[in-house]
Amino acid sequence: MPVCAPETPVCGGLADGQYVFTVKPPPATLTANATINGAAATGSLTVFTEPGLLQGTYQPSTVLVSGDVFCLTFYADGLPPGPYCDTAS
Repeated sequence: MPVCAPETPVCGGLADGQYVFTVKPPPATLTANATINGAAATGSLTVFTEPGLLQGTYQPSTVLVSGDVFCLTFYADGLPPGPYCDTAS
């Protein structure tokens, strides 16, 4: 999991080919759109709500290779949409 400042509402980054993130405080609902190198991407979004935060992963259908830029744009009330991006290594 990436290291982020405690006051950051969204923290995320790539780990083992998937995008791992936390959202504080947890929104009632969350949807996301993904891109790889600027092109729309498909995949699976999994979220878990815990007291005070939401944790989730987005597993892209496409295998990421070194240099790919993966971005997620979130849609939830009160949440900055992003995009939130990381580069595959």
